[in-house]
Amino acid sequence: MKTFSLTGASALSPARLRAGLLDPTTWRSQGATLESEGGDALTASFPLPADSVPDALSRFVPDRASLRMEVRADAEAPTGTPQTAHLTVTVPGAPVVVRVAFTAHPTAPASQPAASDTHDGSESPGGPSADPPSGSLGGPFAGPPATEGAGSTVTAHAELESSVPLFGPMVESALEPVVRSQLREKFDQLVDLR
Repeated sequence: MKTFSLTGASALSPARLRAGLLDPTTWRSQGATLESEGGDALTASFPLPADSVPDALSRFVPDRASLRMEVRADAEAPTGTPQTAHLTVTVPGAPVVVRVAFTAHPTAPASQPAASDTHDGSESPGGPSADPPSGSLGGPFAGPPATEGAGSTVTAHAELESSVPLFGPMVESALEPVVRSQLREKFDQLVDLR
């Protein structure tokens, strides 16, 4: 199992970020097909471009593959407290799963740290459970800037795991740069860094 973390700052409150992750409009505007929605969860699928899969791994990915994302948010926390959500991303038929745990902590926008990308390189058996986003996040993330004190410090802890017998670590190592790059792009869009 490969793990890494991303951090960033957002002018949006934790509650607004949580609402955006659960808003079907956010995902439909990015070309997703919603499979289910309601309450504190939704499932969306996106076409997976063939050029997004490294050549060495194409044999593990079905033809005309799609990226399936399940978003599940923890119960909404009181205003001014951290909000958490979990994403699980799979390619049906491929032996890989990515889990991402997002946590948004309230903070004044002026005191937020710059975005960073860390990697512990470990292959740990456990860790946070979550899933990665696909598609840029619009919808509720658009709009006027948040007021002073309504911002967030956001962290994403990602796990990449392959179930390929004997070759799982090789598959994880080959996919890690692709997953990290895609997650960094989507994470930056989420926290308004771009």
